[in-house]
Amino acid sequence: MVNANIDFHLEKVPVQLKNLTKKFMDEGKIITAVDNIDITFEKGKLTTLLGPSGCGKTTTLRCIGGFYKPEEGEVLIGSENVRGVPPYKRPTGTVFQNYALFPHMSVFENIAYGLRVKKMSNKEVKDKVNKGLKLLQLDNMGDRLPTQLSGGQQQRVAIARLLVNEPKVLLLDEPLSNLDAKLRIYMREEIKNIQRELGLTTIYVTHDQEEAMTLSDQMAIMNEGRIEQIGTPIEIYNKPANKFVGDFIGEANFLEGSIERIVENTALVRIDDYKIKSEVDSNKYAEDDDVLIMIRPHDVEICNEDEADIITKVRWAAFIGAQVNYQVFMPGEDDFTVYDYHADQIKSAEEDINLKIKKSLVIEKL
Repeated sequence: MVNANIDFHLEKVPVQLKNLTKKFMDEGKIITAVDNIDITFEKGKLTTLLGPSGCGKTTTLRCIGGFYKPEEGEVLIGSENVRGVPPYKRPTGTVFQNYALFPHMSVFENIAYGLRVKKMSNKEVKDKVNKGLKLLQLDNMGDRLPTQLSGGQQQRVAIARLLVNEPKVLLLDEPLSNLDAKLRIYMREEIKNIQRELGLTTIYVTHDQEEAMTLSDQMAIMNEGRIEQIGTPIEIYNKPANKFVGDFIGEANFLEGSIERIVENTALVRIDDYKIKSEVDSNKYAEDDDVLIMIRPHDVEICNEDEADIITKVRWAAFIGAQVNYQVFMPGEDDFTVYDYHADQIKSAEEDINLKIKKSLVIEKL
């Protein structure tokens, strides 16, 4: 946990990317890793860049930090355009996956490194490092070597080393990837507490959905170098912009159908012999449109036959303690998942199952 009694003055600024494009040469071919993206990272907030491997999230972060030079576009930190400015002159601090601590240096000297590079006096260095140690609750660890610390303590040293240099923006590149599952959960809480206490603009790269949902004030979902959607975790989960986002964030079922009618923001969608009411943006869709609808597994309820929107059969079932996960047969789909949180018994394969759709969303036009 951060020591809230330590007064640490860090300036809050937004970060803005305008038409940012970064390309690489790979085996004689030009690969566009970041494709003309625009985004504003709000000042004092934690924003995650989330997406699968190779989507461009780390490349975007490295362009912000100055480690990559983009072919096009601008990087603004506050009102300053830092394109072309080298990393050591940018008001940013970066924590990499391996923390990059010097193994032969003590914790104190690791934190002091950047300050000594700046030619600060010994007194200034001592004062700032001690302040950083107290802030990250690393008191009495200044004389230890990194190898004598836990993974979580090493991460706090890496963060302290950045904070004593008073950056305007903190950049975190999958900083929890080398930790075990239990420590990951603990450290993401630590990171969020540090960020909230300091109010430091933070950009966090991850491919872990749960990590992003837990940490984020804002999320940017990336795919093939582009940003698919920007929003709060709850906005993106409840109203994904397209199938890619809906499928990447949480579990989702997708069914193809045709809109029979729209009343205000509710569509009646025909899927073979079934009709399902779905939330719809009436400004984007019209009657007779062929569409894709999204249904979250927890938005399906097992019910009596007279209440059912869909009557089908069980493909298979798995009991996982708090719930039973069913895979059921559905027109045109290999996978359709239903969560049953109130099961007294488990239905067998090929057994009839009656389903009521509590909530669904028209997500794409086909």
